[in-house]
Amino acid sequence: MRTFVAVFFPSEINTKLSRLIHDLSREAIGVKWVEGENLHMTLRFLGEMNESDLGKLSGLASATSQKVRSCTGRLSGLGAFPSLERPRVFWVAMKEGGTELIDLSQELERGLVEAGFGKADKPFKPHLTIGRVRVPKGIDALAQKVRKMEFETEGFPIDSFSIVKSTLTGKGPIYTKLSTFKLLL
Repeated sequence: MRTFVAVFFPSEINTKLSRLIHDLSREAIGVKWVEGENLHMTLRFLGEMNESDLGKLSGLASATSQKVRSCTGRLSGLGAFPSLERPRVFWVAMKEGGTELIDLSQELERGLVEAGFGKADKPFKPHLTIGRVRVPKGIDALAQKVRKMEFETEGFPIDSFSIVKSTLTGKGPIYTKLSTFKLLL
């Protein structure tokens, strides 16, 4: 099964993000926007995994959760990878909680490498992907709008992370939380 580890957001944050995505989606038709129920911050993508590896992952995720403290998060600012001049992915940045998420990601990464899952392809950068460019039609206008926009959420708790199963369908992915792990208070 296709698997990743992620942090999800409270419903009021998802609502605010969904409004932002709706507003941006009117600007360009060639972007695949993330659905509100799928909004998350990926700590580590693992790809295909069998049941025995899933058990090993659950054990190390549980151990990781007992080493990392919960914190307050706040999303603020918009951007694109690799840049707003050549956007492929649109994102929302972390204003608060990013350092703590990096710590969580690094602790999780240590456990994954020790357990034989291999290293991540690239280091974790705390950001929330909200859209991926499919066809660059209207992208310049969208990039200009993103450049001028201000966006910020109120603070929210980052107090858990989840192992998630991703099922790819023709209408987009379906994410199922397999297990959730509470961080230390």
